[in-house]
Amino acid sequence: MRISNQASFFANLVGIEANTANTLKILTELSSAGLDLLPSTMQEISNPMMPPTQRLRFASANGEIEINIGTGRLDVIQQRNFMVPESELGSTAEFATLVSKCLKSVLPQKGVLANRLALIVRVVDEALSPETMHERFRTLFNAPAFYKGNVPTEWTFRANVVSDTEFGGFSDRINTILKIERVQGQAIDSAGGWKEFDRIFTEYDINTVATNGAARFPYEVVHEFIGSASKVLDDVESDLASNVS
Repeated sequence: MRISNQASFFANLVGIEANTANTLKILTELSSAGLDLLPSTMQEISNPMMPPTQRLRFASANGEIEINIGTGRLDVIQQRNFMVPESELGSTAEFATLVSKCLKSVLPQKGVLANRLALIVRVVDEALSPETMHERFRTLFNAPAFYKGNVPTEWTFRANVVSDTEFGGFSDRINTILKIERVQGQAIDSAGGWKEFDRIFTEYDINTVATNGAARFPYEVVHEFIGSASKVLDDVESDLASNVS
């Protein structure tokens, strides 16, 4: 079950300060784009020796859509509302359209260019039996003997591949990071009570490499980047499913 989509636009956004003028301007643009989001602020810690900086944040009343505007990155997040059982995320193409609307509404001028782009998708498995979770561990790891005889109840698998991709007239190198972990803990259920959980979470993080720091990506290509990244994600997800089923 996909629980969140996130797109990140890494750029110099220092000028979008948390003030009344910027808040009103962005709210007007968001409303024109059909997005009903509420303004607030968040604290950004860019230097541990300096006090936090107040930055703008916009979110829907139900928490399903969120825009965070830092000094060096803008995140658009779409997440499943667990308080509404029938809540589901739309397609990746629909998310790309949402991101384009948000970027067009937020960016102060069309000349703002990003030096990096990212698509992050988070997935959680339905409840699995302990044996199925043990088998998932055995599939992903060639573990030391101790962990084969005493199967761990918490674990993390992470791998990255650097490859080439093309989108919007750009040819770029991308990281494709796969992270899978078994997590146990407590969460609030739809009735407002605490409930124990033991689930496997998967995160796909596809981003342009950090070695090229040139500001080059206009917001218009983000839609195409998400489309290209989602194809890579689908391939990895399909391959993973065939190996752990």
